[in-house]
Amino acid sequence: MMQVFDLPRAQLGTQWCAPAYLARTRAGRPTTKARSTKLGDIAAIRSGLYVPQYRDEGSPYLRVDNVREFQLNLNAGDVELVDPADGNIRPRHLAAAGDVIIARTGTLGKAALIPPHLDGAVLSQHVTSLRCVPEVPSGYLATVLNLPFCKEQILGAAFGSTRLELTHEALSRIAVPLIAAEDMRRLSQRVDESVDANMRADIELQDCVRRFEQILGIEQLPAPSNPLHFTAANVAEAEIWSPSFFAPDLLAFDAWLEHVFECKKLGEVSSIERGRGTRVDDYARTGVPFIRTSSIINHTIDPFPDHYATAETVMRFGQPIKEGDLLVSIEGKIGMVAYLSETQQCVFKNHVERVRGLGQLDSVYLFLFLRTRFAQAQLRRFTVVQATLPGLASRLRDIQVPISKRYDADHFKATVQKICIDARAALKRKSRAHAAWANAKIELADLIAD
Repeated sequence: MMQVFDLPRAQLGTQWCAPAYLARTRAGRPTTKARSTKLGDIAAIRSGLYVPQYRDEGSPYLRVDNVREFQLNLNAGDVELVDPADGNIRPRHLAAAGDVIIARTGTLGKAALIPPHLDGAVLSQHVTSLRCVPEVPSGYLATVLNLPFCKEQILGAAFGSTRLELTHEALSRIAVPLIAAEDMRRLSQRVDESVDANMRADIELQDCVRRFEQILGIEQLPAPSNPLHFTAANVAEAEIWSPSFFAPDLLAFDAWLEHVFECKKLGEVSSIERGRGTRVDDYARTGVPFIRTSSIINHTIDPFPDHYATAETVMRFGQPIKEGDLLVSIEGKIGMVAYLSETQQCVFKNHVERVRGLGQLDSVYLFLFLRTRFAQAQLRRFTVVQATLPGLASRLRDIQVPISKRYDADHFKATVQKICIDARAALKRKSRAHAAWANAKIELADLIAD
């Protein structure tokens, strides 16, 4: 259906873009019970800067892909570090705990909260912080910006030839509905608490992986040196013609693992199913989360990804999910692992494989092991770059998984059980936090609706 606009010439401004007028028209209609104000009237708007050089140590540098709904993507490899003493970095370029941050180019329409442990993180030039006035709690602002009502305005206010971008001026004009002060505080407190719980669960899961590596004995191995030159024997007989397959450091990981543990291949202790290829019309704006490699973040899946699947697509894909299923990225960001709870239904693309334990090993055990340096070293060995994209093909099944220790097995088993109990509790807290965010969006949408 053709959309007809009837706007005074004075409203045209400098942005000759139909989505902008559509969003402006809808925002101007009395479609909510709440009063509206401009974003620029309730929040200070600041963006970061371009830092060209990354470091091994320093302050986190938050970029566009780090910004998701309510939370930040803190995957290893997705967060770079920069020198906090860089003379170009000013206080206005730093995030503060409680700030709402959004992307102002690229993947627009997502608002996250800065948790306490990222206070002082450096923002890239494509990321904007919103520091609220005291009357508007930041948890409320993050929730309302993640609603379709505000997302549509943000997308409509952006412009560009191949890459959409928001100016501060356009952002300041976004209409934000405000509800009763008591309701804003109550909803914001619930969101703040769930963001904090999610952050603490992520930190605990990182600690569980560290403890798991320690009981495996990985700290007894020397740090990888990644030599640029080495001799490889029997190359002609190898299944994989890739230098990484013969790297001495990676071979040492494998040799150590098989010396200390009884091992089985992952394909022997689990069933592994690859995702399906998609068409453009398989994607929907709402429904069941459609998981791509970029949707695997912070130990699990993004509860609010870019794409969704309709009920018809879910049935056609035929990918029923069980509690304890793992999703593993096998192309691009190889080795990212997500643990799925009983409530996380999804469908997944062909760059992702589902790992389902057959009962011999606890699913949390498999989850933790695949995140260790032992497993990641094996994945690097099996990776082959085709043109520019690294991939595993079907080699995830060949990963060697420790089943039992060759000595002191009882102590190993008891310690691992305790680690798995702690990790499972943290994963459940993450699941509850994600549910709290979804419920907050539903409740707020009802409060501002007709």
